[in-house]
Amino acid sequence: AAERNAVEVKLWSVGAYFRPIPDLKLMANYSKQDLEHITAINDTINTWMVGANYNVGPGKILFGYGQKDPDGSLKWKQLSVGYEYNLSARTYLYLDLSQKKLPLTTTATFTTKQNHYALGVHHNF
Repeated sequence: AAERNAVEVKLWSVGAYFRPIPDLKLMANYSKQDLEHITAINDTINTWMVGANYNVGPGKILFGYGQKDPDGSLKWKQLSVGYEYNLSARTYLYLDLSQKKLPLTTTATFTTKQNHYALGVHHNF
């Protein structure tokens, strides 16, 4: 995919998935964003992600790991795990847990961690 919006930000992305067995879906994505028209420094953002979904009975186990490199030196890293339980063909319960590590300096000697939790019901109308 490629995009160029009204403020001249350019974004391109490539992604793919593979099913080695029917219950397992492996995924990967890479994208690059060019912000040179709106910022003078740190004008490129590179991101990548790998993930997997595994069907288990009426539910699905989710896993993902990715990095965001907004300026060529600081890398944000995020690990996520989740579970979806199907109540019907259009409704499921979900639980997602993730941890994001953010470097505080360009040497990345110090990092801060952010934990994210999500619990809910998803329904397609």
